[in-house]
Order: sequence, then structure tokens, then C-alpha cells
Amino acid sequence: MKSSICLLYILLISFTANAQTAQEYYKSAIIKSEKKDYYGAIQDFNKAIELNPLDTNAYYNRGWVKDELKDYQGAIKDYDKAIELNPSDITTYNNRGNTKEKRQDYNGALQDYSKAIDLDPQNAISYYNRAEALQKISDFNGAIKDYNKAIELHPELFNAYINRGTAKDELKDFKGATIDFDKAIIINPRSPDGYYGRGVVKSELTDYKGAIQDFDKAINLAPQFANAYYSRGLIMMQQKKNKEAIQDYTKTIEINPQFADAYLYRGAIRIETFKDIKNGCSDLKKAKLLGSTEADQILKLYCK
Repeated sequence: MKSSICLLYILLISFTANAQTAQEYYKSAIIKSEKKDYYGAIQDFNKAIELNPLDTNAYYNRGWVKDELKDYQGAIKDYDKAIELNPSDITTYNNRGNTKEKRQDYNGALQDYSKAIDLDPQNAISYYNRAEALQKISDFNGAIKDYNKAIELHPELFNAYINRGTAKDELKDFKGATIDFDKAIIINPRSPDGYYGRGVVKSELTDYKGAIQDFDKAINLAPQFANAYYSRGLIMMQQKKNKEAIQDYTKTIEINPQFADAYLYRGAIRIETFKDIKNGCSDLKKAKLLGSTEADQILKLYCK
């Protein structure tokens, strides 16, 4: 009997030591994650899980780290295990949905966001996430409905106004879009996104002066905002201010060398306005390489 008690005591000490060690590995992994040492974090999460295979948080956080490393399949596998261990955690459903979106599995993402909403109908982020997924599959009406709910639950949710404004713009509801971008600017006047979105709407309404003012403001707030330069360049080209348009397209390309349409329009202006065939054709060839079919048509006319 004494030897059995002694053995039990040793086993309890061993279990406690292992549990503590698992927690130490887990804490170390969290610290490494915060420092963006993701590979080191995964090693520590692996060890923590090996010592405590029922640690939901370890699977969840290892999944998050794998997502950061673009190991989406591995991330989903870890989120699956976390959900198996704790099927009522809405954060895990939302994160798994985000990862599925990155794999363009929009149906799977929508299922996860809907499950999160079923578990907690008062969580604004779940509606926001589902709205984003709906927007990506061009269900703009469905997206707006979910953004409405997200905003109802969280009236200061900045990105919900930005995205709802964009969805309304897609549906040609320019008044509604402008109201949303105005509200976003009130919430966060230091973000370029509200000014940019409102500028796009003004441009579509041919309020070019107002659009340029908004694009200027966006660029002032975010000097590396490629789309703002590009959109301003479109207006300059529309107004026959071709030198200014080329400057904006050049800046766009400097920031984002993969921006096909910036090469396309810069090339077209160089050829048609300035008769700079050599550089214009070079731009069009680059645009074609980046996937522009329109560039290929112009190349056949001018660049033989």
C-alpha cells in the first residue's frame, strides 16, 4: 500500500511539472508571437500541445500564427481542433472564416460567420466579417444588410461605414455612399480611406474639383496611397492635363510596380499625346505582361 501511495505521489508530481512546463512553453510562444518570431512560436506551441493536448488556446494561437505565415491549411486544421475542444467560441469561428476567405473559400467563410452569429447575435464583428465575404462575391445588398446590423450594434465601427459606402457605390447609390464616407471621416478624420472613397463617388458624379480635393487629402494623409494617385491621374487625363496625369501614374507605379492600368494609361498618353512611341510601347508591353487585354489592342496599333 505504501509503495502504491508513493507511486501515485510521483505521478502527481510528474503531471504537475508537465502541466507547468506546458504553460511555460505556451507563454514563451505568445511572447515570440508578439515579437513576430513566428517559427519560434510554433515550436513552442508544438511543445505545449505535446505536453497538454487539450489546450484549446494553444491550438487557437498556433492557428493564428500559421495564418500569419500564410499556412492557411495548417491554420484551419488548428482552428478545427480548437472548435472541437470548445465549440462555442465565436472568435475561433471568425478567425477560421477569415482564413477561409484568404483561400477564396467564401462559402466556408460565410458558414463560419453565420455560426458565430448564431452563437452570439449581438457581436458586431461577426456581422461585419460576413458582410465583407458577401461583398467579395458581389452580393452587395446582402453585404449592406449585414453592415447595417454591425453599425447598429457598434455605431463607431469605422470600416463598416467605409465598406458599406463602397457597396452602395457599386449599386450606384451615390448619395448613400457619400453619407457613409462623410460619417467615416467624422469618426476618423486622420484616415485616408474616407476621403478616397468620397473622392471616387465625386469623380463618378463628375464633380472633378471635389474629387481632386479629396484625393489630395488622402495623399496628404497617406503619401504611399497608390490608388489615390491613380484615381487623381484618371481625372487629370479626363481634363486633358496629361503631364499631371503622367506624374500621377508614375507615382502609382513607383509605389506599386504591379499596377497594370497605370502602365496602360501612361503608355497611351505617351503615344497619343506626346508621340513618345518608345516609352509608350514599353509601358503597354508591361501592362500586357500584367494582364491588361486593352494594352494588347493598343500595342497592335502602335507598337509593331
